[in-house]
Parts: sequence; structure tokens; C-alpha cells
Amino acid sequence: MGPPTPRHRSPRSNSDSFAGSGVWPRLRGLVIGAVAYNIYALYHPMEQFELDPEKKTLVILGTGWGTVSLPKKLDTKNYNVVVVSPRNYFLFTPLLPSCTTGLIEPRSIMEPIRSILRHKNATVKFYKAEATKIDYDKRVVYISDCSEIKGDTFHTEVPFDMLVVGGGPTGVEFAGELQDLFNDDPKKWVPEIEDNFHVTLVEALPNALPMFSKQLIDYTGSTFKEEGITIRAKTIVKKVTDKYIEAEVTKSDGSKKLETIPYGLLVWAMSTPLD
Repeated sequence: MGPPTPRHRSPRSNSDSFAGSGVWPRLRGLVIGAVAYNIYALYHPMEQFELDPEKKTLVILGTGWGTVSLPKKLDTKNYNVVVVSPRNYFLFTPLLPSCTTGLIEPRSIMEPIRSILRHKNATVKFYKAEATKIDYDKRVVYISDCSEIKGDTFHTEVPFDMLVVGGGPTGVEFAGELQDLFNDDPKKWVPEIEDNFHVTLVEALPNALPMFSKQLIDYTGSTFKEEGITIRAKTIVKKVTDKYIEAEVTKSDGSKKLETIPYGLLVWAMSTPLD
């Protein structure tokens, strides 16, 4: 009887060894984690450093190819950066012909300038304006405000008070959606308006959602309080202008007072029109 014949074993490939060693699952987890983090960071910009008066100021005019490429590569911790342009977005011009044929939507070739500036380490100021003159001796750039909201170039007070008139299902739902919209987008991309943005629900009766149960009324009140939404009950709108409303407010002692409430956006969510 001869010696036993050795069993034939097929050689293992490198990929089998790689997978069997447990390296591939770990590597795959790292890749997925990196991709997930990049996506999260893209939609959740970090907090930025404030402008430092001791540093030099770099003014960038326009939001075209060259001016957009510069802020992307510039370390804003070394300069106070200011961008001035009548256009608050970057337009990918090579794809414009495709928009004319309907192959591509115009918004798909437009990148908001804030999505670039908000990802920098330090705050970058943006002014929607046109540069009218450059004084090289004084190192001053003169600009003309071309935004829809006019005001002083360096300080513009914008009314961000959102009034929703009507405490029924439509008004309550819209007020909540409006606050969610602000929390999801403007609060992240334009953080400087956070202190000026308020949503107020105006209702003539003692409570919002008066046709529903007390449990739902209390839940709505507590939820709105957590979200920062103000409910002004016992408030009857008497007059509406393009900047404010006049309302009759019933106080806790039963007395009534006429108040003027300014707004930036007014939504009429009542079934009956104003007399």
C-alpha cells in the first residue's frame, strides 16, 4: 500500500483572504461612515469665527468662475472676507443650452453663494449689490444696493416676524411648517437672522384649535412653546396694512386694547375675510 495521495486544494484568491480576514467589512464600514459624515457636513455647516478688526479685509467682487474659486481655496482665518455681487448664486454657464431645450432645470446649474461661504472657517460677509466705484488710494469699494429690501449698506433691519392669522387646523399646521422650514434651512445658512425670526399665530378665540379636545389644545400649546412659536389668543384683527396689522386684544382682566403688530409675512388662514 503506497503513501496517501495528497488532497488537491484550490488556491485561495487574494480577495478571499481579504474578505476572510475581516478587513473588508471594517474597510467598508469606514467608507460608509466617511460618506455619511460628508453628507451630514454638507447640510450642517459648522459655527464660524466672527470677523477680526485686526486682520486685513479682502473684498471679492462678483460670483463668477474666478471669484467663486477663490473663496473655496482661501483660508478665511487669515482675512476678513467680503463678497459683493448683484447675483447671490454661481451659474454653471456651460449647461445653459441644455436649459433652453428643457433637458436640465435652470435651478440645477445654480449654486447659492451661501452654500460656499457658510462652509468656511470664519464668517464671510455677502452683500447683494453692485460695485460702482473703486478708490484705490483710500482702498474703498463703493457699492449700490440692488436687493429687494433697501436699507443702509452696513446695517439693514429686516422684519422677519411671520404672522399667521387663524388658529384653526390650517393656521396651526402652516405655523408649524414655517418654523420647521426655518430650522431646516435659513437658520443654518443665514444664522444672523435667528434672533429676528419669529412665528406668531393670531387667534380671536381663547385657544387655538378650539373645535378639538382640551388634550389636543394643551399639546399644541406646549409643542409651539418648545418650538418658539407664539400664540396670541383673544386677538381680533381689525385692520391690515402692508407692514402691520391692528388688532383688538382682550386682556386677562377683560379689558380691551388696540395694538399694532408689525410683520414681514402675513398669512390669512381664516375662512372669513376681513370686513
